Amino acid sequence: MKVRRLLVLAAVVSILAPLCLAGSADDKYIHEDAKISGKEIHSFVEDGQQVSVVLGSFKLELGETVLTSRDAVIWISSQKSGPSVFNDITVYLEGKARIVEQRGAQTTDQIILVTLFHDGKIHASGTMSQRPLDNFPLYLRAKSAKQAREQGYPQRKVEDDSQAVPLLIFAEDKDAADALTDLTPTTTPAEDKWQVEATSKSEDLDVVKVRKVEKKKEVHPVAWQADSFTSEMRGDTRITIAKGNVYLSQGDPRSELFLELRSQVAVIFSGKVPAKQSRSPYSPKIKGVDKDFITGVYLDGDVIIARGERYMRAPRAYYDFALDRAIVLDPVFRTIQKQREIPIYVRAKEARLLSAREVYFKDAKVSTSDFYSPSYHIGAKSTYFMDNTPYDEEGERLGERSWLATMKHTTFNVRSVPLMYLPSIRGNLTEGNSPLRKAQFGKSGRFGVGVETQWHLFRLLGLLEPEGVKGRLNLDWYERGVLGGIDLDYARREKNRQYSGFVKLAGLSDDKAKDKFGDVRDNISAPDKRGRALARHKEFLAGDWTVQLEFSYITDRNFLEEFYPSEFFAGKEQDTLAYAKKQTDNWALTALAQTKINRFQTQTESAPDVEFYMLGQPLLKDRLTFYSESRAGWKRFRARKGMGINDSSFFGRFDTRNEIDMPLDFGPLSVVPYVVGRATYWSDDLPVNGEKWRPYGQVGVKSTTHIWKVYDGVNSRIWDLNRLKHIISPYVSAWIACSDGVEPGDLIEGDPDDKMPKDSIMGELFPIDPDIEEFLDRSSGLAFGLHQRLQTKRGRPGQEETVDWMRLNVNVGIYDNGKDRQTSDGRFFWYRPEHSIARNHVNADYTWNISDSTSVLADTNYDIDDGDIDRFNAGLAVQRDPRLRYYLGTRYIREVDSFVGTAGFNYKISRKYSVSAFEQYDFDFDGGKNMATSFSIIRKLPRWFAGVTFVFNQADGDGDDEIGMFLTLWPEGIPEVRIGGDKFTLMGQSSMN
Repeated sequence: MKVRRLLVLAAVVSILAPLCLAGSADDKYIHEDAKISGKEIHSFVEDGQQVSVVLGSFKLELGETVLTSRDAVIWISSQKSGPSVFNDITVYLEGKARIVEQRGAQTTDQIILVTLFHDGKIHASGTMSQRPLDNFPLYLRAKSAKQAREQGYPQRKVEDDSQAVPLLIFAEDKDAADALTDLTPTTTPAEDKWQVEATSKSEDLDVVKVRKVEKKKEVHPVAWQADSFTSEMRGDTRITIAKGNVYLSQGDPRSELFLELRSQVAVIFSGKVPAKQSRSPYSPKIKGVDKDFITGVYLDGDVIIARGERYMRAPRAYYDFALDRAIVLDPVFRTIQKQREIPIYVRAKEARLLSAREVYFKDAKVSTSDFYSPSYHIGAKSTYFMDNTPYDEEGERLGERSWLATMKHTTFNVRSVPLMYLPSIRGNLTEGNSPLRKAQFGKSGRFGVGVETQWHLFRLLGLLEPEGVKGRLNLDWYERGVLGGIDLDYARREKNRQYSGFVKLAGLSDDKAKDKFGDVRDNISAPDKRGRALARHKEFLAGDWTVQLEFSYITDRNFLEEFYPSEFFAGKEQDTLAYAKKQTDNWALTALAQTKINRFQTQTESAPDVEFYMLGQPLLKDRLTFYSESRAGWKRFRARKGMGINDSSFFGRFDTRNEIDMPLDFGPLSVVPYVVGRATYWSDDLPVNGEKWRPYGQVGVKSTTHIWKVYDGVNSRIWDLNRLKHIISPYVSAWIACSDGVEPGDLIEGDPDDKMPKDSIMGELFPIDPDIEEFLDRSSGLAFGLHQRLQTKRGRPGQEETVDWMRLNVNVGIYDNGKDRQTSDGRFFWYRPEHSIARNHVNADYTWNISDSTSVLADTNYDIDDGDIDRFNAGLAVQRDPRLRYYLGTRYIREVDSFVGTAGFNYKISRKYSVSAFEQYDFDFDGGKNMATSFSIIRKLPRWFAGVTFVFNQADGDGDDEIGMFLTLWPEGIPEVRIGGDKFTLMGQSSMN
């Protein structure tokens, strides 16, 4: 009784501990590490400030504040205060600028200037250089905007004793620096005029929208040249006939909308006054002729019309400068699809350029082939393309390239043979040309011969895909039946909302209506109409709240295992619930409401269950550290149908766990004594042998240290070693635990209402909460181990990085209870000893990184109680790009009598041929059994890949082995489209081409 009273007292004291905590004052500076990323980052120092010019895909993350834009310029002013360095970070965002603050507030514009106050480290990723870009146009614009902000909005002053600290130190990348072209700015900072539009100020952030004063739109002249020309007036029109290497251009050559026209012969039309249909008050002037305006040009012979990376070839064309339109005969249009870095060709009888962004084709063929007769193409009676890429007034691209396409009377052709017809399709060319994402056929041992297809849902319906939404339609046919489904994924960020989620719908007409999972589970009856519906939604709300909603319905218990095995074995539990969480600093509050829909599942219902967490709260001026988690709610246990167990009624349950640590440092040795108090209560609706309480107490100590030595004289070209550093990290943890009242087994050994029979086994039931009802017992123990690392430096001179050459970790766990209820493979968990798998064990894992592309890995578990090795794994992974990759490994699990050998390799024979092989054999199970064998040979064709695969999988003794030969075809750059079997071992994704 004394022990019980002490345990109850410890639990009560730990429950009251959170009530004695004192709050802390807010600090103006954000105490988080800042992460900066971009395609190119150029860093230099100017006027005592660290400056970084980021070109392309800029992103800065500081806590929950996120800044994004196309390009950016960053100024960092730093001031020291004791050991801390406080940074004032001013960021100039240009091109689709967006700021998302801590509570979800958003600011968007083309240009934004923002100042953040930061206390922490700064990390950067991208192509780095130390090239000073103080004359770069982007930097000059940013500097002008910053100066305008300082004049129109008072900037936070930096103390006089502050000094710039070079926080961003980049290794110079000469190739990237040399590739950056020097651009002469068209204006100087003094000539740029800016105005401050609006300002907003918060505790962490100063945001200023700065907009350039609009200038009168410049009208670009048409410049032209030719080997020879003649000119004459006919009425009010001047006709100029140019011959030999005719070239006309309009616009800024640095702009992506720069227009170029080429031909062998041209007829240029110009006049004294602009045409009435002209969009602008002035039309371009003809070079060298005063007060004449070019209204149009007829081009003949090797005609090229180009805008940036888009160009069109044709024998003849006419371009109307007044209307900005053109008609082109027999054109070949070419552009680059940047997302996949492949060309897109459109060949047609006629093309009409409707504007600088719009083009119409008649009788078009769309393909990725350079040849006149492509291997495959999309044919359309009429095709309309519109470039919806955002540009600024100077024609500078503000975002990723994007083309919207509308095609009428469309056919999908292979070798000019139409395979499918659609009356109309509409979609975005940056995502591919066809609604078909995947098509493959083959034979499966369980399903028979069949075809699997996947389609772009919105493109198939002729609809534009909403921003942030992706839809897929799956249609499969096998001898067993027809399976169809819809996958919808979304991640959207609106003005005051940020949410994401997905929906999965699937239905099957099962002609076989029987499932088979090996010899033991064979010939299992199943319904002939089967399916599932799954939806999960997550949304971030104001006040640091996050809400998650889930819904899951499945017709029968074997549907997922039969048709979605990866989701069944490794996916999240199928739940129907509503979950809310508020997390701020080191504490969180959650609420869960959960109900059971699927009859074949054993689940716990919550109505609701509320939890509170607090992590690492300092007490007594950091002498103690406090951890707490408490739960209170209404729960109900519901067993799956057919188990013969009735559902329990709703009962109340309260549980709290509180831990106080006392960190102590004795030189290099860290020692942490701690005490844990826990109390759990079940209401009268669930009496267990007359007990309703379970007090639990744990007292322990943890200790660790780090010892190292550097060997400067170690150098080896064979092993790629440049110095060695040996780090040894021993640890030890010992704890004593005791509990009273309800034990885990008591909850299922029966109750007065006989709702849970005494012959039930806990392992066969879904526990109400594994953390509370199942694992907590009186296990005490001792765990110790030794972690070792050998580190070296590798890399080019001046760019060396510290890497682990070898790692060896050995862990030992000794426990005084739990042997009878635990299986083999014991484990110790440092953060929560009571959750350890309480079986006496020795664990070891080893890694040897022989080089950056060769590694040896191994791990094992020795069971002290049985005196046997219960688990062992070893493997060799080698990557010799671009030709060879292979893996050799073994896996031994004594509990299931399995010893598996695995071998796989990829070899590129030549530029055209590659081979891939995979073998997995179990030497122990069932006297030896081949698990999987496959061999593939892949041939690269023009814009295509073709592969032949042989597959052999030995069945579970039923004689129905899976033997197959698969032919697979897929186009280069479009991994979604696959015709054939999906059986390639390592080269099965054409995105790896």
